[in-house]
Amino acid sequence: MREPVWWVGILLGGLFVLGVAVPLIPIPVGWLTLGTVVSSILFVSLPVFAIFFASKFGWTWRSALTSFILAIIMFVLITLLARQVSGPTFALSVFGALLQIGVLAWASSLGALIATGIRDKNLLLPICFVLAAVDIIAVFAPIGTVKLALESEKGRMAFETIAYKVPQFGSVTPAAQIGPADFLFLSMFFVAIHKFGMRSKETLIAIVPGLLIYLGIVLFLGDTTMLGVPLRALPALVPIGLLVLAVNWREFKMSREEKIMTTALLAVCVVAVWASFALTKKPPTGPQTGVTAPQSPPE
Repeated sequence: MREPVWWVGILLGGLFVLGVAVPLIPIPVGWLTLGTVVSSILFVSLPVFAIFFASKFGWTWRSALTSFILAIIMFVLITLLARQVSGPTFALSVFGALLQIGVLAWASSLGALIATGIRDKNLLLPICFVLAAVDIIAVFAPIGTVKLALESEKGRMAFETIAYKVPQFGSVTPAAQIGPADFLFLSMFFVAIHKFGMRSKETLIAIVPGLLIYLGIVLFLGDTTMLGVPLRALPALVPIGLLVLAVNWREFKMSREEKIMTTALLAVCVVAVWASFALTKKPPTGPQTGVTAPQSPPE
């Protein structure tokens, strides 16, 4: 237990120091792209590694629930205090870095709580299918909620309050924002993978570059449109789920009935995604997930 705790402390401490320092360090205009790349690598890799080591804690539902409640209280208190701060930049950076830790704490502990309820590793298969389908619908489909949230003032403020920010050098404005659900389910998968003795290290090695590539698409191709959908917001649960399945595929041993039920569920998810595009016109409001680049307020 001591080694994972030690690594989590080091990683979160490094994340806090960098979260304070990066917005305060100006760099030449010609280096902004390189700075964004460096910042993205650091602020995506460090939390993923921290969640990975935290997933080794041997969670029970009691410890996970206690951690979640304490993390939520901490996050709310820091958020309320941060709203009272308008300057200087150093104070904003400190509160911003603390909020980063707060988001990771409550999201990962909630993910651990969910993982304690997973009794069979074969359940990870349908979970991956459902999460991917829901995230695609939420981010891309006409009934999705990300676009609406970011276009409305209240929705944008709500998302910015709970989102994990990727800082950029010399600015308090983040380069990108990641929905907390991505870290929540990443924690859930890691805890379950450790719980069932699956391929944990291999999954970590696959997920870090996968998320970095995803974030790179958002940052540098955000204004590009694919199939009528701008790449400014992407459903990050899709690559997370796919990578978990790809790396751990041989770990799943299902009966014939389980295979039939899983295939049927996959078909339902595909139909649901299709229907969300083909049969809807007016999208309702609601929560959002995924990786997004900050947007200016609508005119």
